[in-house]
Amino acid sequence: GRGGDGNVNNGGGGGLDLVNVDGTHIDVMIQVAELVNVAGMELLEARDANMRRRSRSRMMEGGHRIAAEDTALNALLHQMTDVFFALLAYDDIDVSGAVLPLASRLMTSLGREEPTSSSSHTTSPGNSGPLILPHDGSAAPSFLVADHLHRLLVVVYDQMRYPPDFAFDPEDEDEAEEEVYRSKLRKLHRDAVRSRPDESMEFLSSTLSSRLSAPLSSAPMPDVEAALRLVYHHCEGVRPPPGARTLAKDGRFRSMLIGLHDSDVSSHPHGEVLMLYYDVSVRYHPLLRDRPDLLERLLGCISGPRGLTHPRPRVRSRSCYLLLKLVSSMGKSLRPYAETAAGGIQSLLNDPTYGPLLSTDDRLYLFETTGVLLGKTGIEPADQRRYLTAVMTPHVHSIQAILSSTEMTTSSDLERCGEALAVAVAAISNLSKGFSRPSGEVSSVLGETLPIVLSVLTALPHDETVRSKCGAYLARMIHCLGLAVLPYAPSYLDALVMHCTVEDAVDVQMIIQQLASRFKGKAVDAISGSLVPFLRRCRDFAPPSQGGGGYGDDDDDEGNGVGRGVGIVDDDEAENPAPHHLAAERLEIQKLSLGVLQQIVLHDAENAFLTSNNVSALPDILALVNDGAVRAVDDPVVRRASIQFFGGLVQKWGGGGGGGPDVASVGNNAGGGAAADPAVVVRGGFLQYVYGTFLPGLLASLLDPKFDADDALHSRIVGEAGVGLWALRGRRGSAEVDGEG
Repeated sequence: GRGGDGNVNNGGGGGLDLVNVDGTHIDVMIQVAELVNVAGMELLEARDANMRRRSRSRMMEGGHRIAAEDTALNALLHQMTDVFFALLAYDDIDVSGAVLPLASRLMTSLGREEPTSSSSHTTSPGNSGPLILPHDGSAAPSFLVADHLHRLLVVVYDQMRYPPDFAFDPEDEDEAEEEVYRSKLRKLHRDAVRSRPDESMEFLSSTLSSRLSAPLSSAPMPDVEAALRLVYHHCEGVRPPPGARTLAKDGRFRSMLIGLHDSDVSSHPHGEVLMLYYDVSVRYHPLLRDRPDLLERLLGCISGPRGLTHPRPRVRSRSCYLLLKLVSSMGKSLRPYAETAAGGIQSLLNDPTYGPLLSTDDRLYLFETTGVLLGKTGIEPADQRRYLTAVMTPHVHSIQAILSSTEMTTSSDLERCGEALAVAVAAISNLSKGFSRPSGEVSSVLGETLPIVLSVLTALPHDETVRSKCGAYLARMIHCLGLAVLPYAPSYLDALVMHCTVEDAVDVQMIIQQLASRFKGKAVDAISGSLVPFLRRCRDFAPPSQGGGGYGDDDDDEGNGVGRGVGIVDDDEAENPAPHHLAAERLEIQKLSLGVLQQIVLHDAENAFLTSNNVSALPDILALVNDGAVRAVDDPVVRRASIQFFGGLVQKWGGGGGGGPDVASVGNNAGGGAAADPAVVVRGGFLQYVYGTFLPGLLASLLDPKFDADDALHSRIVGEAGVGLWALRGRRGSAEVDGEG
């Protein structure tokens, strides 16, 4: 069978053959393997327990050694070991897999053994050091896992080899089981590296030199793939982490990598070998910084017929992804190749033969790679603009061609157009990832895409994928372009808010919050027009209340407000609570509203509440947040955020003259007449609301039996309330606050 390491046979005419596979007795073999696994685990546990007892006895007797050995236990372990290795090497994953837990247990015991025979160190049971006494011939056990480590690694390597006809089909259930089995083998190898790094390195070196035949391009796929897999995963067991960086300083390992790059493994006909070679190269990329000749050779391989234009889609896709990883990791080391690589990628994307073969993800990876090549490799800003213009011009033309095509007027073709436009917008977003701090030259090119993408959004606002990609694009442009986004933000938000669903409402929330946090008061004009519509959408998404109507249904919905029933709990629900699942769903929806309102206040964009289209909704907004602070007893996070909202507004609106009309009259007076300055009316009305509604409700909620002041989250609520009261006292003075109290 595969592996050839099991030389145990029960002999005679009726014994089980542990070497040659016989399908007629596989079930019996599985049962034998399960029995050996259980017995071996018990034997190892008994051995380790003996070692702990022996260590304690030596300490209690002042260091006198106990020479007695449990010979029966050691004999059983030796007998078990031969059978175990035969089963682990068996050419059936059900049989071999049945003893993998025992193999893992052996690795645990290996980690407890003294790594060198020269040490005379013993460890008390309370310490985390080795449990096995020194191997000095006096009190050491005759069975050591370390004596069998090389044999175990040989079997692991042999079993990691795929059958020659393995199809690597992710949809095949049998092959999926094989992959799970091999992932467990790789874990064994990782544990061996962690426990015995020197021995594992020696095994890896000897395996590469003795088990692989030159040239590698014609070596059997199973052998090459398994060897590359050992190299790839070797760093996962190396300490200190990250292992790949630690190995970069190891001369032996560097020599192995150089030998691999100097070989012809990249000419191997099997796609899995190619992909794994590229994986190894990217994981251990620090070597390439010191060897530009190897880097240039690798780039030539991965960007040509053995990579990006490989006939197998799986190899093409993996090459696109790994090229991005390589470029992102190498940074300015790629400067000599940046222009050539970027030009080659664009030629591939526009190639009439190979371009259509690329999947959507492939294209997005390549656009992002182009951005990194132009933005992270040290190209001068003027050259960045020139290359970026060369990339964006045909891309924008393709978007405009779709928008102006007759297919946009045919309902049956709209879905296909939407998919193409969504991918095109995502490509711009991915391209921009290479420019974390773009120069003015780059910003001017990216800024020209704002109206183009807006035209895509306004043309297909009902398409969920288009909305999602346009929202992600806007978030990227906020990061890249800064204030240049603000003139376009209202139009983007209008379309996103008007057509958003429950699923993508969180994306809209994040954009509004990003605008507020990035631009603070300068974002007021950008977000004010979409604030109340977004709150209404959140209200409408919530499930109906006990009364049977929509959440927050009322007669006030025709005005500029967000409706009376916009709180966490409806008034009629205080006496007739909704089912738990509905209440939880409504709370999650309301978190969207509360999150936006909290961030607007915390980031100094509160003047958005004072604009003409929002000021009349302020009573409803305050009621919404007050419900979060007072009535969401079971959600400390919501309560804390709501209290922060009021505390922030107290800091900003609490100064100046006090008094004023009730907050409910703000909407009626905001239009003119006696209240020419809405800010004056709002300040007075807000303070009246704080004194008359918010503070009494907050203090009463803190006395609620459900409130646990000893709970960590609840204690934060108390702290936040204290901060708000302290701010109110500081802004209004002790006399006023004490008088209102």
